[in-house]
Amino acid sequence: YGQVDKLVRLSWPSAAEASADRVRWAPIGQAGVGFSAAERRGVDGLWRCMAPAFGECVLGVRDADWLQYRYLQHPHQRYEVMAVRSRWLRRWLGVMVLRRHEDHMLLLDLVAPPAAVPLLITLARHLAAQAHVPRLDAWVTQSQSHRLARPGDSEVAVIDMQIPVPANVHTPGPGPDVLRDRWFLMAGDADFT
Repeated sequence: YGQVDKLVRLSWPSAAEASADRVRWAPIGQAGVGFSAAERRGVDGLWRCMAPAFGECVLGVRDADWLQYRYLQHPHQRYEVMAVRSRWLRRWLGVMVLRRHEDHMLLLDLVAPPAAVPLLITLARHLAAQAHVPRLDAWVTQSQSHRLARPGDSEVAVIDMQIPVPANVHTPGPGPDVLRDRWFLMAGDADFT
């Protein structure tokens, strides 16, 4: 294998303030059941905006079918799948998948156009404060960390997890040089999270 990236943990302090006057958020989907037809349309619409915005990145599918399979039908874990909508127009802005831990909240996944990501991070920090945990964490490939943490953000800590992202060098297909620094992976892309 050849290393093409590595995972880092981004960690923000929880924050009570949020842009709550501009947005509404609510859980969507039901564990073991899935999404309603309207929720599916909302998630799929966000995915259609997100996928092309990531250009040359290698990005796993994040449509309603995938989110339902990965998070709502998980046999052991319970996740919070949250839709974020504009307050007045009720337009879908993003979807976040969160998991509460005793000492932090983990942002496992998101589906949103890049312009909405800072708002989702702010809201996730607010939800961490509401859950009375001191921080919000997100795992992401180092090369793509700028998509979650704005450059110069003094509140975010970047911790090297020492988890390499490998590429196979012995089979046909794109080699490590083509894949290097192009993967967008989050905690939800790991089976054990």
